[in-house]
Amino acid sequence: MLLDAGGDYDGLTFTDERLSGQDGREARFPDCTFVGCVLDDAELAHARFVDTTWTGVRASALDLSSTAWQDGGWTDCRLGAVQAYGSRWTRVHVSGGKLDYLNLRDATLEEVRLTGVVVDELDLARVR
Repeated sequence: MLLDAGGDYDGLTFTDERLSGQDGREARFPDCTFVGCVLDDAELAHARFVDTTWTGVRASALDLSSTAWQDGGWTDCRLGAVQAYGSRWTRVHVSGGKLDYLNLRDATLEEVRLTGVVVDELDLARVR
């Protein structure tokens, strides 16, 4: 599957997809499931994820800047450098897995839980 900037992906399941380097900026992912996908260097800035889950997703670097996450979560993901600055997370649960670097600078977090996940570096400057 190919991602399109500004695309709508309502209710889709992405299983073992290689989405590396694809441009999904400003895309909408309501009620989606990502399982075992590879997102190395994927551009997802300004995307919106509602009721969306990621399980076993892998990426060495990932642009999630200014994204919106609501009522979803990440489970057992292995992510390197995640640029999620300026994002908004509402009722998001991250469990298991490992994040080498998570940049949440200038983000807004409401009811966010991280359980059993290893985070090597976490940037929370000016988080609300």
